[in-house]
Amino acid sequence: MNLVELTETIIKKIVSDPDSVNVKEFESDEENTVQIEVMISSDDLGRVIGKEGHTINAIRTIVQASSYINDNKKVPIKIFRKLKNCQFYETPVSARRHLSKPICRMDL
Repeated sequence: MNLVELTETIIKKIVSDPDSVNVKEFESDEENTVQIEVMISSDDLGRVIGKEGHTINAIRTIVQASSYINDNKKVPIKIFRKLKNCQFYETPVSARRHLSKPICRMDL
């Protein structure tokens, strides 16, 4: 199982709307780094982050451990919430500590 499939499987087991989950892999400018971006419904954001970020940190640990075993690459995981009636994803202010920088990204 590759890192995207692993991340997607874990996230889909946690959220209430698995069909809204979208996981993509992007190459990074840094050597030996692959970035994973997860887009989820804003209703599921709390479930994925967990209390004080424990859930998302556990997911990151599992995916990173899998990467060290297979590819030996760093794998930062960024979480974005899907805005209702919009094609953009953004990071909410309350979750910036556990999520990516507050930017909007078009779902390509």
